[in-house]
Amino acid sequence: MRKLTPDEQELLDSRKRGFDAFHEERMPVLVHFMELLALPEPGLVLVHAERYLPPLDQWLQQQTISDEHRAWLGARVTYFVGEYFAQILNGYWLVNEFPETRTFARYVVGGFSKISNSKAMLDPFEVADECLAEPPGRSLMKLLTEVEQELAKS
Repeated sequence: MRKLTPDEQELLDSRKRGFDAFHEERMPVLVHFMELLALPEPGLVLVHAERYLPPLDQWLQQQTISDEHRAWLGARVTYFVGEYFAQILNGYWLVNEFPETRTFARYVVGGFSKISNSKAMLDPFEVADECLAEPPGRSLMKLLTEVEQELAKS
């Protein structure tokens, strides 16, 4: 790994300082989102996210997302995507410390033990943004299947 520039080091340090708050925030926000969708046993999304993918996908397919609601929804879909992949691929949230990657200093999910590339990382923010950029009829389930296949190839 190459030496970081002072700006890169400052950015990385800042993201690391904010990581604990981000990491703690995501769980109650995700559970509350499942409550808002009136899904059963919303707290179980933190250990069985795959059970919540079909109803979330169905709900998202029907949504017209305004600019004013996109950030709010994007955060919740991001948290879901991250939890989903952390669970199904046995990974975890972290700050990407590799400056040669396009996701440097971002909160990502990696450390996957269920795929061969131990350095593979996923930016759940990008996945959520890609999903929400699609018009109604979008499929989070299809997108997550594609992402999982791509991770398996990496």
